[in-house]
Amino acid sequence: MRILVTGGAGFIGSNLANSLAARKENTVVALDDLSLGTPANLSPNVRFTEGSVMESDLVNEMTKDCDYIFHQAAKSSSPMFKDDPREGMDVNLMGFMNVMEGARRNKVKKVIFATSSSIYNGLKAPFKESQTVFPRSFYETSFYCREAIARSYFLEYDVNSIGLRYFSIYGPNEAHKKNFANNISQFLWDMASGKSPLIYGDGSQTRDFTYVEDVVQANTLAMQSDKKFGIYNVGTGVETSFNEVLMTINAQLGTTIRAEYQKNPIKNYVQQTMANISLASRELGYRPRWNISNGIKSLVRLVVQRPPETFASTHSSIRK
Repeated sequence: MRILVTGGAGFIGSNLANSLAARKENTVVALDDLSLGTPANLSPNVRFTEGSVMESDLVNEMTKDCDYIFHQAAKSSSPMFKDDPREGMDVNLMGFMNVMEGARRNKVKKVIFATSSSIYNGLKAPFKESQTVFPRSFYETSFYCREAIARSYFLEYDVNSIGLRYFSIYGPNEAHKKNFANNISQFLWDMASGKSPLIYGDGSQTRDFTYVEDVVQANTLAMQSDKKFGIYNVGTGVETSFNEVLMTINAQLGTTIRAEYQKNPIKNYVQQTMANISLASRELGYRPRWNISNGIKSLVRLVVQRPPETFASTHSSIRK
């Protein structure tokens, strides 16, 4: 199969591209503008093209003879929209439409695309796909609209697609994201350097932290599924507080580092996330294999092998 992964040199995209390319029958091409990625994340089996999903002609050319597209390219954090929300909306919507239009013109079998659990903001957990969502930020709205666009392409042009609502993904290949990385990575980078991680609020806020290998599993199952269109949660069904994350990291590092707590300055902050994954389990066969303890243990092994000066944390837990 010929597979295109947009945002393929980024955190999730590279883990996905490397996994798909490990199968010799697959030809995997990663497209990335390197704003949130690095070719160093990619295995030699992945072909890399530097470019943006905003380049419609390039996207159309790269989707020719393509069987599947995994669309991971996005402005992937709410603070990225703060200075000028138009830029984030352009990338997350027009970039997505370029991909969907390429899929339509070139008869791609299916597009599997990233969306976000943040669109559940303000609702009571556990979050279920059938809930009516009310996006509160431009970031959340961009993914809400992305799902609507995908549905329109399916209804208007029979373009098959599956959207995956990601819940707080963490794992390897995230260092280049710096202060936009997942909270687990940021806390670990600080603590491995002997620093106190910064937490906004009292640390009671929770996330359904999901190890990236489970996200790769969900994407692969979505590709293999006979479902022509759908939106699914990708999480673990378990919520963990920031304070519990610190305890787990301390246990793995053999340290007793305490956090530095500050008043939360973020408007419309997401206080709690937890996925109901019954739909993905039933229709895709998705079963998370990683719990928070094993995931952090795996990540600690990678981090402690690196010199402290290479850690990318900028002391920020603002990311949603």
